[in-house]
Amino acid sequence: MAERGHEISNHSWSHPNLNRISIDEVKVEIQKNDTAIFEHTGIFPRTFCYPYNAFNEEVKAVASRDLVGTRTHQFGIGRNNSKSTPEKIRQWIDNLLVSGEWGVSIIHGITYGYDFFGDPTLL
Repeated sequence: MAERGHEISNHSWSHPNLNRISIDEVKVEIQKNDTAIFEHTGIFPRTFCYPYNAFNEEVKAVASRDLVGTRTHQFGIGRNNSKSTPEKIRQWIDNLLVSGEWGVSIIHGITYGYDFFGDPTLL
């Protein structure tokens, strides 16, 4: 995917709520995943996407260091997510188009994994 130009963003190493761990642990979560992504793609991530969309100003300062930006408007899509209906996804997209803000859909697996995607009609 990286070779085809897709962005591979950092979402932390073990997916903790970054507001509930120390700032040193936040740094390890980010650095460990940055290193793994680089080792597999040859490209360091340019953005960071917060697990649970949870961040504060201190976490944001650490996470955004040396990056293009961090993703602060996320929308989870998955079989256990009550927002995962075609209508609610369309409304989220329409709201982004009106506001001009960036949005990131979060999918934690296609056919297996935490809250995997499951239903191709969602897209």
